Amino acid sequence: MNPIQPARDARRASEPVSRARTGTAPRRLTLLCLVLALSGCATEAYRATESQCAPAAYAQYPVINQTRMEMRTRPIQVPTGQTRCSSVTNGNRTDTVCQDITRTEYQSYPVYVTADINEYGRNQVIAACARNQCLRTHGNPDCK
Repeated sequence: MNPIQPARDARRASEPVSRARTGTAPRRLTLLCLVLALSGCATEAYRATESQCAPAAYAQYPVINQTRMEMRTRPIQVPTGQTRCSSVTNGNRTDTVCQDITRTEYQSYPVYVTADINEYGRNQVIAACARNQCLRTHGNPDCK
C-alpha cells in the first residue's frame, strides 16, 4: 500500500462534494502533450512508453491546481538627476532639447500563479515507469 494514499484519501473526503471534475480529461491530455513535447530528444519508442505510463501516474498524482503568490522582477528606468542636452541651430534660431539620463533598476512585484502541485511527482513516476519499461523491452532505459 502506498504510504501517501491514506493522506490523499483523507484530503479527498474533506473536499466539498460540489467540486466539479469536468474538464479534467482535456487538461490531462494537454499536460500529456506538453510532457511529450518537452521530451523532444527522446526516441519515438520512449515517448510511446511514456504515454502508456501516463494514465497510472495521473491516477496516482491527479492534477491539483493551486494558486499562490510569487515575487517577480521587472526592469524600470529611474532618472539619475542628470540631463543630456543638445542644441540644433536652424538659421538664426537655436533649439535646445534636454533629456533626463536614466539607469535601469529592478523592481519586485507580486503575481498570483496557478500551478499543478502534483506535476513534479507525476513526471517522476512517468519517467521511472518509462525507463523501467524500456529496460525490459529494449535492454536500455532510453528505448534505443
